[in-house]
Amino acid sequence: MHRIDTSTAQKDKFGAGKNGFTDGNPQTGTQSTALNASFFDTVQEEVCAVIEDEGITLDSENNGQLLEAIKSKITTAIAGLPGAPVTSVNGKTGAVQLKATDVGAVASVNGAKPDANGNVTVSIPGAPVTSVNGKTGAVQLKATDVGAVASVNGAKPDANGNVTVSIPAAPVTSVNGKTGAVQLKAQDVGVTMDNIGTNQYALSTNGIARVIGIGGIASNNNEVTVTLGRAFPSKIVAISGSFSGNGGQDSDSWWTATVINSGSFTLRSRNASGTWSFVLTGN
Repeated sequence: MHRIDTSTAQKDKFGAGKNGFTDGNPQTGTQSTALNASFFDTVQEEVCAVIEDEGITLDSENNGQLLEAIKSKITTAIAGLPGAPVTSVNGKTGAVQLKATDVGAVASVNGAKPDANGNVTVSIPGAPVTSVNGKTGAVQLKATDVGAVASVNGAKPDANGNVTVSIPAAPVTSVNGKTGAVQLKAQDVGVTMDNIGTNQYALSTNGIARVIGIGGIASNNNEVTVTLGRAFPSKIVAISGSFSGNGGQDSDSWWTATVINSGSFTLRSRNASGTWSFVLTGN
């Protein structure tokens, strides 16, 4: 921060070396204080630094941000102060002994004193019943007196008030819009077998691949990226495969299939040259 230091600033207005502003005086030829970018930049950055130090984003529509930042800093500073020792309790000092009345509590209720948690158990004698649903004397209630039903389809409630009702099953009248002796095919329930590429077939439900078979994948002891003709909606869950060709007969022979994403995987092989076939499941 610095005070105004243009050539027309009022020198030492607030003490030695403490310049200020003047409106000027035409009669004495005194010029009003000229402003410069350096001074305004200083004022701007001093204010903005306080606001942004509290993590507040500057907002040209909000004129209360400096006050908000100062309050936040004060709150943070207070929270970091060490706890002050207790000097008095309810106006008492020294070795204070408090009674229930000192904190606005009662010492007992109907002669019962509070337990260690301050709770009091009070026995209140039960009042006699004078009527039931408006009836007096030796009352006999019916189901309808308490808004209940006496039976459901002729079945009466058990001791717990539950009624078991048998509802006969309704016969099937159609399956997927077909009647009579219905014979369903896979496509009737949204299942199709689609050719999705060279030597690739997908078992799909409503156009979404669930199982994919792929064959004729050639590899000669190298790494091959296999791309599916139709990706699974989310991910490949499992890959199983078989190999036909040369090699693969000793402990140093192997092949692996590693998932890349929902529509591709990597085939790697060693000492095994030929073609592979795979079945993949996904979701």
